[in-house]
Amino acid sequence: MSDQRPFVQTALLGTRRAAVPPVDDELAAVLKLESDQPATALLAAAGAQAFHEQAGTLPAVWDDSAESSIAPPDTRPQCNARATRFLTTMLEGSLRTSLPEFLTALNERQLRAPERQLPALLAHGARHAPQRADIVTVLGARGVWLAGHNSAWAYASAEGQSWPGLTAQWRRGDLNARLALLQQWRETDPAVGRNLLALTWKRDPDNTRLRQLRALKTGLSLDDEPLLEAALDDRYHLVRREAATLLSALPQSRFGKRMIDHIGRIVAWTPDQPTQITLTFSDPTPAMLRDGLPHNADIKLARLREKQIVHMIGAVALDHWTTTWQTTPDAVITAIATTRWQRTLTTGFTHAALRQRQPDWAAAILNHSSPTSQTDQLIAVLPPDMVRKRIRTLADNSADTQPLDSDKPLLALLQYGEHAVDEAIGRIWLRLIAVHIKNDAQPERIKPRLRAAIIKLARTMPTTLAVESQDYLWPTLNSNPAWQALINEFLRIITFRRDMLATLEPTT
Repeated sequence: MSDQRPFVQTALLGTRRAAVPPVDDELAAVLKLESDQPATALLAAAGAQAFHEQAGTLPAVWDDSAESSIAPPDTRPQCNARATRFLTTMLEGSLRTSLPEFLTALNERQLRAPERQLPALLAHGARHAPQRADIVTVLGARGVWLAGHNSAWAYASAEGQSWPGLTAQWRRGDLNARLALLQQWRETDPAVGRNLLALTWKRDPDNTRLRQLRALKTGLSLDDEPLLEAALDDRYHLVRREAATLLSALPQSRFGKRMIDHIGRIVAWTPDQPTQITLTFSDPTPAMLRDGLPHNADIKLARLREKQIVHMIGAVALDHWTTTWQTTPDAVITAIATTRWQRTLTTGFTHAALRQRQPDWAAAILNHSSPTSQTDQLIAVLPPDMVRKRIRTLADNSADTQPLDSDKPLLALLQYGEHAVDEAIGRIWLRLIAVHIKNDAQPERIKPRLRAAIIKLARTMPTTLAVESQDYLWPTLNSNPAWQALINEFLRIITFRRDMLATLEPTT
């Protein structure tokens, strides 16, 4: 490569004081320099020389061994061309919500993703951390090899599955990259995620620690207790609060046992009295404040007491009450109605039942409390058979012309009971939706809650009901554009899922 400094020197001095430097002989033969326009000649000579050198530059050679530059063979067969088309459709953005179901089915059948979709699939995982675990299972050896050649896909590379490789990714990653790694590993191996967080915990900024700590909600277990206990003494108050919130979901932890001591100072079981649960308040102790007990002096005392009760009861193991009071969940929830703290106590026990996934307590609260947006979520805690029984009973006894209105209990079951949908329950929902559409007094205004519940049903209902769905729903639509659009989307989703899964079945 020639030296460009003579051209720079001439440009700095000016063509009146310095001559235009000569160019290579090869260029001189084809380049006509105007002697009466030295400035133009200078620019042409410098530019031509630079282009000439670039054109003659050899490409860089990848200095790597032949073994590592060749993808290893795959042992799994790839999915067929029809399945590939469905995968392409989802990766291009249409009906993407069905992708996790497709990836799970692909892995269950011991198939892998096709080579031509590996870049798009890896790029999708780079943007959607919750789906990385499913993506890694279907990449095959070629996909893992390919991931090692793009830093954005390192999460799926062989290096990304080793501790040294993970620590390197963690240390060089920004906050978003770290959060994605945390979410990925908390899904598959929570200990790895926790150990990654600990690498830089003490020197990370306050907001970084807070957002990383929140990621521990996935895969939370007693193994996380030491880190969370230490976080109760963190310098940042929001980290301390988040640690207390996470520990409240671990009732067997030291935190949970301390909450039993704290609440024991306040709540007493008095079944022989008119008020069957008695509350006696006192000033919180330093230990209670360390455990995150709300103590904001700027809010009214009654509201502060409510927050404190909810905080403590929500963190206590539910079997503590039945063991200590020698009673049942139904008796406790029924007794709550005798107190002036009914709403507060119900909220506390609801939080505990949701965190601890206790079906007997969930059923007691649903049976003996007024429905709220919080108590409705307890439906997801109930066993599938119990949810099915509730749906059948309410559907059989319903004489409503619009059974899925917001104030009807069936809507909550549709919204949170997707884990209990089999073919029989699916047919019940189709019938109820058809009745609701037929009698809708305001068909142009479908409530967002109902719309979301119907779309969720399309994503979870057995695909064997795809044809029946059309038979049930189409005759009710008439010329209603709002319902037509929603039901079209419903049918599009369930039909897509059916056809998508059919492509993965073995041909006979």
